[in-house]
Amino acid sequence: MPLSEVKSQERAIDMLQTSVSERRIAHAYLFLGPDGVGKHSAAVEFAKLLNCALEKNDNCGKCASCTKIEKAIHPDIFIISTEEGQRIIPIDKIRELSSRLSLKPFEARYRVAIIDAQSLNEESSNALLKTLEEPGADMVFILIAVNAIALSDTIVSRCQVVRFKPLSRHDVVNILKTDFDIDEKEAGFLADLSGLNIKKALSFKGRDALSLKNAIIDEFISDVALSEPGNKSMISLDRDMQLNSMDILLSFYRDVLVYKYTKDVSLIMNIDRQREILEFAKREDEPSLNAVIGYIRETRTLLEANVNSKLAVKLLQERLAASDIGIC
Repeated sequence: MPLSEVKSQERAIDMLQTSVSERRIAHAYLFLGPDGVGKHSAAVEFAKLLNCALEKNDNCGKCASCTKIEKAIHPDIFIISTEEGQRIIPIDKIRELSSRLSLKPFEARYRVAIIDAQSLNEESSNALLKTLEEPGADMVFILIAVNAIALSDTIVSRCQVVRFKPLSRHDVVNILKTDFDIDEKEAGFLADLSGLNIKKALSFKGRDALSLKNAIIDEFISDVALSEPGNKSMISLDRDMQLNSMDILLSFYRDVLVYKYTKDVSLIMNIDRQREILEFAKREDEPSLNAVIGYIRETRTLLEANVNSKLAVKLLQERLAASDIGIC
């Protein structure tokens, strides 16, 4: 698709198109914004635009260069991310990239490296910094991250920052409907379940997402379910699904807090759990609810930090079981 068709990110896309039309292309960009808002798609389309045979204000998507980039077979376009089951990009992968960049391009006007910067550790960051400090004239780096906190100040200072805004619920539902042929009711449910994250919403597509969501909530709000911490299904999930589970739990307790202070049922995302949400809102005070939310957020942070995921989830279960906070 053309770069201009990346949805709901007009300001970021305009900045990128202007840099090409005015021949002010930076050697490194840092795409910042929440997960699932189009950063990676924009990076791929920008790589196409930089090398499109038509050399217009947008990529054609049909020339040989655009086609190869779309199929991920272009010899001068590099996408650096974690391997399946890993959370960190190892230093060897960055060294390999640097070695390949030392060679002349095969056919591109601009060689482009798209890097999941959020997955760099200190070693791989330092290796990347050496390459960023001495870029070739035909080289463009695109670093992608949720925020700049985990990145070194030196790396950030070498990049032109392009900010991607969070998507609204309307944006997410519309994208799921028009781009992925999902009917409006399911699109709305997936938008809420995913926390307005397109990538996560699509990961739930084709599953019995409602049953999955409710199984996760039941596992953590039932005194029966929490009576034997460590023997639960969530512990056996892969890390990505455990992270999704934390988001589902946060959405549930968010509903409790929202209803507690507004008494407006229409603002509840998990409307099928209205009975429990109203009960929690009536019974629990704000400090107790914030404590639960704090436990869940801490667990999510631990999971993102690549700690032992089974221990992190078991600890959350034990803390909730011991406190009796938020248990039906």
